[in-house]
Amino acid sequence: MYIMQFKEFGKQNSELCLLIHDNLVTWKQFQECIPYLEQRFHVLAVTLDGFDDVGLTTYRNAREEAMNIGDYLKIKYGGHIHVLFGEGFGCIPAFYLQREKDITVDLSIFDGPLCMDVKYASTPGAWLLSKGQYQLYNRLHDENTAGSMSERVEKVRSVTAKASEILRDSYLSLKDRTVDSFAAVRHLTADGLETVKEKTADSLETLKAKTPDQLEAVIEKTVDGFGTIKSRTLESYENVKARTAANYDVVKSKTADQYENMKAKTADQYENMKAKTADRVEAVQDWAEEQEEIVKAWREVAPAKVTEESLRFLAKDAINFYKDLESAQPDADANVSVWFAEKDFYSRKAINALRTAYPKAYITRFSGLKRGEIITYPDKMAAKIIDQYDEVTGNGQ
Repeated sequence: MYIMQFKEFGKQNSELCLLIHDNLVTWKQFQECIPYLEQRFHVLAVTLDGFDDVGLTTYRNAREEAMNIGDYLKIKYGGHIHVLFGEGFGCIPAFYLQREKDITVDLSIFDGPLCMDVKYASTPGAWLLSKGQYQLYNRLHDENTAGSMSERVEKVRSVTAKASEILRDSYLSLKDRTVDSFAAVRHLTADGLETVKEKTADSLETLKAKTPDQLEAVIEKTVDGFGTIKSRTLESYENVKARTAANYDVVKSKTADQYENMKAKTADQYENMKAKTADRVEAVQDWAEEQEEIVKAWREVAPAKVTEESLRFLAKDAINFYKDLESAQPDADANVSVWFAEKDFYSRKAINALRTAYPKAYITRFSGLKRGEIITYPDKMAAKIIDQYDEVTGNGQ
């Protein structure tokens, strides 16, 4: 017959602290925190059925887990728990255990309680959740996963280098096209000026050629006519030449200004794109390396074997837990502390329901942390447990 796993620490202490772990891990989830807790408490860390290291059990439901833990505590410790701590999914059996008959709890702490709204159908919802979690468990448990994370980091770096090269080539190409465009505009402007000058000169010569003929024809009529026409023709020519030169200078100046502005904007855009690309790449690299560390840390506390059936029952519990919380009889005398992280967006419904179930519940918020991240600060976590216990019992030492 298999007996549920309990790990004991600090047996010399009289005050009992029971720890119930989250999903897809074992009691080892608390192994960094236990050395701090056992200085004050007799620590009892349980491994729920279905998450042991031998694969001999199946998780059925949280009520059954709570009942088995309760029976063990009644036999060994008279059913008195000084601190009951549930982490994540472990809050579900902790909730039922706190309400077990003949079980006395001085302080219950629910960290990151997670439950899902009843709008999700229990059977298909549990099946989908368990399917995804089982695949995730097997993938993360694979020894090649950590290596694949490293490969992803290297792949990101390779893609980044290629992207930077493409970006640089695009910038140089754009720069070259801008220079070519400027040269083309300048060439066309110069050609246009020469054409105007040539046409003006031709017109002048034509007028000069025709003018003597006309002068001979009208010489008897007016001597001043030729001088007047010649003067006006020359003035028109000079005016056209002056305006053409002025227009050319204006066009050349504007073209040069536009070229400089375009060049400056292109350089700025390139630098901005380069900076943003570098920032994004660095963020992706940091994320990939962080995920690799998370996978390695998880392997140290993960169960050796988990069945899809256990995960399906656990998912069903998570879905149905919300209904039980909403319908629970309020316990106005219970000392309860609900912990949640600032960046945890999954516990809000559970927290509100727990407030109804426990009117005296104290809400503890951890700024800047993600869900369950307080465990990575074991000294602070243990200190907070001890402080809150001393506050509700007046047993400070």
